[in-house]
Amino acid sequence: MPQKLSSPVIPANRQLKANRFARISRRLSFFKALLFTALLILLTFSGFSSKIIIYLDLPLITSAIVYALILTVAYLVLVTPLDTYKGFVLARRYGLSTQSFGNWLGGYIQSVLLVSILVIAVVVAVYWAISVLPEIWWLLVWGILMVVSLLLNLLLPGIIIPRFYETRPLDDEDLRQRFYALVKKAGVSVKGIYTIKFSSKRTTANAALVGIGGSKRILLSDTLLADYPVEEIEAVIAHELGHLKNRDGAGIFLFQALIIFACLWITAVSVGDLAVPLGYSGIGDVALLPLMALVFAIINTVFTPVSNAVMRSFETAADDFAIRLTGNPSAYISMITKLMRQNLAEVNPPLWVEFLLYDHPGYYRRISYAKSFMREKTENSE
Repeated sequence: MPQKLSSPVIPANRQLKANRFARISRRLSFFKALLFTALLILLTFSGFSSKIIIYLDLPLITSAIVYALILTVAYLVLVTPLDTYKGFVLARRYGLSTQSFGNWLGGYIQSVLLVSILVIAVVVAVYWAISVLPEIWWLLVWGILMVVSLLLNLLLPGIIIPRFYETRPLDDEDLRQRFYALVKKAGVSVKGIYTIKFSSKRTTANAALVGIGGSKRILLSDTLLADYPVEEIEAVIAHELGHLKNRDGAGIFLFQALIIFACLWITAVSVGDLAVPLGYSGIGDVALLPLMALVFAIINTVFTPVSNAVMRSFETAADDFAIRLTGNPSAYISMITKLMRQNLAEVNPPLWVEFLLYDHPGYYRRISYAKSFMREKTENSE
């Protein structure tokens, strides 16, 4: 059952622990990216990529599928130890996971299979597009990716997420009525409010708005429902309703579509210009796949700070909506503070980290915003 509203603080030792965890996680992510980059550079500039394709001696699409599988396996050999350390060892050490190794490994294998299928499908789309429309293949691939993205968002709440976590409609009738009253007050509609069973795998708490169109629903972790007062849960729901009211889902989709469009176009131009000078037969040479992946990854990384800045602006607007909808900035501040403490998040990350890596505003920025609303409310009431 939800708890009583309180005024939580983040202990200094807890924050030191969060800072250590964040630093280690960043280093592991950086090293993982470095290994991936090194693999692609080695294959591209050593001539080994061309030797693999010559050895395979397969038709274009078949060759692309087999080479994508080879690259995926090579990548997994490099990064699985890092993923295991970060996702299992580190999470257990810092008290964020309750999973056994077998349970974690099963989920990891499922996620790897899903991502691998998507990667191979994208590679097939790329070389099919090159074979039919070599001048504007990147535009055709972009269109395919947009359709796939919409389909995945449609399938996310009902099919994909339940593969990893148990979900079910919120069954507490009193809470349902209270939360749906908030939905009505926001002037939006959702398919439902569901619980997602985090406690079987982790100690963290979270909430999310998932799905598109008629599949949109709000997910609340069971750890959130068990440990937070109703007022704080309302603040969480109001934040998600803010995303819905502001149509952030459409905004995010359109912005990411623009980013992917730019990445594909720059990749097509760059790889097309580099292919022959580097000794490849042309853009349709499957041996260029590592270079194509490398250029796309670099361009996408360059755009990441811009993308994160846009996401932070959406989050700030959703915070504003939540505080104004509930009229309870104190509950919002308490909720954010408890989430930061429970999820072992950095309270005050370095500015460069927030700018480059964070898609949510830093804790102090969110709290300062809520406190400014409280001051504004107090001044207006005087």
